[in-house]
Amino acid sequence: MGKTQRDAHNGKVELFYFDEAGFSCLPSVQRSWSPLGKPHCADARVGHKRANVMGALNYAQGILYFDVCDHTIRREHVINFLDRLAESSAQEL
Repeated sequence: MGKTQRDAHNGKVELFYFDEAGFSCLPSVQRSWSPLGKPHCADARVGHKRANVMGALNYAQGILYFDVCDHTIRREHVINFLDRLAESSAQEL
């Protein structure tokens, strides 16, 4: 990765780190970490709603692109996100 990262800093390539994650106030696992002497707690006022996030970090520029959605992230969503990212990157050149 060292050469690729150098090439990204020199403007020869665009390097993005991509990940997706889901978040919910109601944990699906009944155990978790909490500070010593303090019980685990979650704010359940938001109900059972789950937020799913896709994100891509432009390594050289330090710019984060993300998309938050309330549905399950499937292949077509990732492809659409990456297509939009490629289009916006091409317009910035």
